[in-house]
Amino acid sequence: MKKVLLVLFSAVLLLSNTNLQAQNNEHLKFMGISMDMNVNSFVAKLKQKGLKYVKKMDETIILNGKFAGNDNCNIYVFPNSENKVKNCGVFLDYRDDWRYLYTDYITIKEMLIKKYGEPIKETEEWDGYEPSTDYGKMSAVRNGKCRYSTLFDIKGNIVAVSISGVLDLYGGVNLNYIDKINYNLDNKSNIEDL
Repeated sequence: MKKVLLVLFSAVLLLSNTNLQAQNNEHLKFMGISMDMNVNSFVAKLKQKGLKYVKKMDETIILNGKFAGNDNCNIYVFPNSENKVKNCGVFLDYRDDWRYLYTDYITIKEMLIKKYGEPIKETEEWDGYEPSTDYGKMSAVRNGKCRYSTLFDIKGNIVAVSISGVLDLYGGVNLNYIDKINYNLDNKSNIEDL
């Protein structure tokens, strides 16, 4: 979970920096659906694509289904203060084997490169040294010592893919789609307070 928060924090910093430079006010698309609408309309469109509603936790809506050829993915839709889609998170099915986890990560990363072009930032390293066995790598993942993440800038919006530990037993590949316009609606009032 720390890994997910670190990637999210990095993406937010990059989004803030990119926002100052970007002139294009285009919303990001998630699963081919523009994030320029209220959460309920967006979730209805995701359900039309075959995702199943799981539950609402605080203001976040959780769905489950197929994403980019992967079954059993959890999709999180986060609203901003105006109930518009601020960002979407995707967690692929958990893995307990490094080979499968790494294959998931590389496959999604290559798909993103094909769709969006070269990433703006890549980190693929281990704290200390790279473990020599799959077991050692999974142990490092679970202990937060694996830093694999790739960030893409899509007209000022951010898409990130990363590997993180899950439930102290597994590893998972997760993606985060951050819509700069809807994200900044929340931050605009905070900036005005300064």
